[in-house]
Amino acid sequence: METIKIVAYRLGENISIKNFREVCKGDACSISATEIYIKKGEGSYIYVQNYGEVAFSGCSDEVIA
Repeated sequence: METIKIVAYRLGENISIKNFREVCKGDACSISATEIYIKKGEGSYIYVQNYGEVAFSGCSDEVIA
């Protein structure tokens, strides 16, 4: 059984999905006006909701920072 590291943060402010997509490199798996799901690498994803939630799945500490 493989262990996957998941880290999530609830920020105190809204996030612009459009601006986030412009600065975050990776393949957008899913995108809407309120959320984006980005593949950063094999088994590595970032999920962002515009109300200020960011979740990292399988990401290195470097990507999370």
